[in-house]
Amino acid sequence: MKTNKQKNKAQGMTEYMIILAVIAIASIGVVRTVGKNIQAGFGTVANALNGTPKEIQGDKWDKNKVKRRSLDDFSQGAQ
Repeated sequence: MKTNKQKNKAQGMTEYMIILAVIAIASIGVVRTVGKNIQAGFGTVANALNGTPKEIQGDKWDKNKVKRRSLDDFSQGAQ
């Protein structure tokens, strides 16, 4: 039979594994979202370390396609 100390240790390890899994899944989502820009950044750093001062371009952001969201018009759809 397990003691309370062993049960608490097992519970702590389980919680740690769940938190680690959530962080890993979130990291994968972030990398997929901004992957090309991260790749361009690493390429620029690699070129700088190699002695080639060439900057690699990532994705360009079109400000017209990016919508700023707020709660200003939240109640208009409820009428």
